[in-house]
Amino acid sequence: MTTSIDKKEKIVMTILAVLQSNLYFWVVLYFWGTSNGSWLLGLFIFLSIFNLVTIKYIKRYPFIIHMTQLLVAFFIIYFSGNVESPFYPMYYLPVISSVAILAQSFYNRSLFILALSASILTFVNIYSMSTVTFLQMIQGGVYSLTYFALGYSVLFYQERLKETIGNSKIDYLTEVLNRNGGEAALLEEITKAKQGSLPLSIAFCDLDNFKQLNDRYGHLSGDMILKTTASIIKETIPKDSYVVRWGGEEFLLILKGIPKDNAFEIFEHIRTKIELHSFNVKGSTLSITISGGIVEASEYNYELVEILSEADQLLYKAKDLGRNKIFSN
Repeated sequence: MTTSIDKKEKIVMTILAVLQSNLYFWVVLYFWGTSNGSWLLGLFIFLSIFNLVTIKYIKRYPFIIHMTQLLVAFFIIYFSGNVESPFYPMYYLPVISSVAILAQSFYNRSLFILALSASILTFVNIYSMSTVTFLQMIQGGVYSLTYFALGYSVLFYQERLKETIGNSKIDYLTEVLNRNGGEAALLEEITKAKQGSLPLSIAFCDLDNFKQLNDRYGHLSGDMILKTTASIIKETIPKDSYVVRWGGEEFLLILKGIPKDNAFEIFEHIRTKIELHSFNVKGSTLSITISGGIVEASEYNYELVEILSEADQLLYKAKDLGRNKIFSN
């Protein structure tokens, strides 16, 4: 699906770029024979080369790219009539396109700087006219406010979209990653670990005799036990690790940058904390235990299916040999 979206985006943006270039060409022809025509042609050539270089070499520096586009837009507008230029709305492009790339959070000031720069350049264009009218000043104010309004409306929409996507990856009961979110995180971390030859430990754990507890005390009590167990695991593992509710009473742990031996110690600490925790259920104090299996991704050449299969087998080995145990290969 992502590839399809990327392909559509590339087609649409290419068509729009060609249309914009054609319009720009007619403006160059209109001013041809004047000093402004030469400047516009030079700017057109510069912008074309800059866009090609940007795609290949400097796309890592989006703020520089958008500021350059903003300055080029200023000169294009300046040499084609300032406020009378057909390219007067060009300032919108770098401001709005910057949102998708630069404004990753509300604390990022890049959008504000670009919108403010566009506003300043707008008024420079106005004051470059031989005469400045009151209506032109109002027009400049409208444009400036629109830069901020459009930029931040897109930004807030993106933040709401991120929040919605994030919520779709969270298990509503335990507030850890659900299976969809866990699979995405697992694939991402395995890829990173493989590329950097980094340690990555993966573990399955499962609550012992959970079905009997559910049958005896009811599903609401079972939900409380699951939620408490997930909370204990979350507060025990390193902050940059993941807890995933893989299904039912089974959890997956993704321990980034941690070799198997260290991960085993962390897992043992989790097992002990859960065993010693008092679960108060319908007036009774219950002792809950977990079993688990842990592997290191590098030992299976970072192959996802083999990693999960081995961790699952170790989990069931712990179950078969008496439960309340952690096994590693």
